[in-house]
Amino acid sequence: NYSASGYFFGRELERELNVAIGLIDISYGGATIFTFMDEITVVNTLDTATFNGTQRQRWEAYQTRIANWEDQGRKGRRPPFPPQHFSSLCYNAMVHPIVPFANRGAIWYQGESDVAHPDAYVSWFGDYIAMMRAKFDNAEMPFYFVQLAGFVNQPNTNVPPETWAKFRIAQEQCLKHPNTGMATAMDIGMKENIHPKNKQEVGRRLALCALKQTYGKKEIVCNGPQLKSIEKRGRTLLLTFDHWEGRLKNREEGNYVQGFSAVLRNGDRIDLEGKITSGNTVEIKASDIQRLRYAFANYPVCSLYNGEGLPALPFDRNVK
Repeated sequence: NYSASGYFFGRELERELNVAIGLIDISYGGATIFTFMDEITVVNTLDTATFNGTQRQRWEAYQTRIANWEDQGRKGRRPPFPPQHFSSLCYNAMVHPIVPFANRGAIWYQGESDVAHPDAYVSWFGDYIAMMRAKFDNAEMPFYFVQLAGFVNQPNTNVPPETWAKFRIAQEQCLKHPNTGMATAMDIGMKENIHPKNKQEVGRRLALCALKQTYGKKEIVCNGPQLKSIEKRGRTLLLTFDHWEGRLKNREEGNYVQGFSAVLRNGDRIDLEGKITSGNTVEIKASDIQRLRYAFANYPVCSLYNGEGLPALPFDRNVK
């Protein structure tokens, strides 16, 4: 019942630092970010109208489950109350009791229950980080978080197309909050399992962030390729990337990479192929593109990596 990602994160730190690592597991499956906030933060957080609407929908859904159970003569177990869906309940039970214990930092793997609100989530996460730093009297407390894994669907879910893709873009925007880092899991997800099994790699990637940014191991690479610029050259787009350590590589073989797509000026959507042309550039042959995308899907094709084996981050950019 312990966080597998957390365990492998701690194991990697212990191996690299040769010191014992203590971990406190504060987790609840299917949780919203608001359940880990205290009451004051919930009241003051931005985009309160969206929050109130979400809470009301979850309460009504719970009441519907209760009504259905009663209509069926109360057969079977009463539908359990889901504390992870409501504001401050997990904070009160799990976080408040350990305030203000000293800690070095936090890792965060959450978001599946908030994917419907990608833009608002950026400010929600900032409010949560600020609250935690204040509670634990650590203004520089690092937060390393996981960009959601690839996922399409599973029984009892109905995920609209591009919902998770948009949320991953929002998660990258969360890097604007100081002293944060992101480990992507988009390439190690499972198509029909919202809980992918490769937590060892998730923990390793989180540890890379901590080793580099918190423990000062500057030689470590913790970021995958990130789009820097798009240059238009006739019918060719030249993409330049940061964090391409070693050189850009195809996950398989060769210089042609999949996973690119575009929205054309007439509204059509097409898949595209890119060609690695140097250590940090990719060329794409196309015209009339309005928006260029990479790995922009709930369960994306991820073929572009750097020399350290870390995947390129997704993007959705205007082409001028």
